Amino acid sequence: QVALIILIGLATKNGILIVEFANQLRDEGKNQLTAILESSALRLRPILMTSISTIIGVLPLVISSGPGEASRLSVGITIFAGMIFSTFFTLYVVPIIYLLLGKNTKSINHIEKELEKLNYQIFDQSFIFEIAVEELIKNKPPPVSMFSIWPPLQIQRELWGSNGIGEQRQTVMNRVIQSKTSILGRWKDNPVASAFVAKSGDVAFLHALVVDKNFRQQGVGKALMQHAGQWAYSHNCKKLMVVTTAANTAANNLYTSLEFQLVNKYHYRIPKANI
Repeated sequence: QVALIILIGLATKNGILIVEFANQLRDEGKNQLTAILESSALRLRPILMTSISTIIGVLPLVISSGPGEASRLSVGITIFAGMIFSTFFTLYVVPIIYLLLGKNTKSINHIEKELEKLNYQIFDQSFIFEIAVEELIKNKPPPVSMFSIWPPLQIQRELWGSNGIGEQRQTVMNRVIQSKTSILGRWKDNPVASAFVAKSGDVAFLHALVVDKNFRQQGVGKALMQHAGQWAYSHNCKKLMVVTTAANTAANNLYTSLEFQLVNKYHYRIPKANI
């Protein structure tokens, strides 16, 4: 069993070396046949080095004798013979299968390249972050008063509006049918922050976090995020997720400081003249 696990791991790695590099070449614009031929040629030496060194390494297990000979021999022969077969399979069979299965497929970045040709430029590159709710709420929040309120107060709508969260985005909040709330942050009786949180399954999603410009860098954002975590915890959510643009440095720094993990990225494309 140990020998089979080692053999499967090595054989898989060799196959990945060829296929992954072939995909990279296709992303650069080369056709499938050229990509797999170049990939096989370029990866031939590292694959042979791995295979030959492994075969030589297990040779003592094959030819040794004495106590434990049977167990060593079973491991040695499995890896020795398996590497010879898997090397042949990787160098000859994998490229053929790649050609057969991939002939009707396109590069992963095919749509991106076509949009670039049509002069569509990347707009609003965005990051998706997540954190376990229990991890978020483990620390004591800063001394900022936070309130869960639905529907939002007029002062919250004004905070959103003055920070680019317009009527259309606020209307989306009203349409959410799952459990939801807005969060109002107060500092010395001043409304200083607002956000929206909704639940889907066991995930809470925070949207439209804004902090008054006169109260930033004072822990208000962290306090609001931890209050959102408390709300998510009370609604049996396991994770809290947020989305922010790459250009929003303050938000990215906030989520990173709270140990959110970057789990995905996406972006839009629009005609260059519209940017």
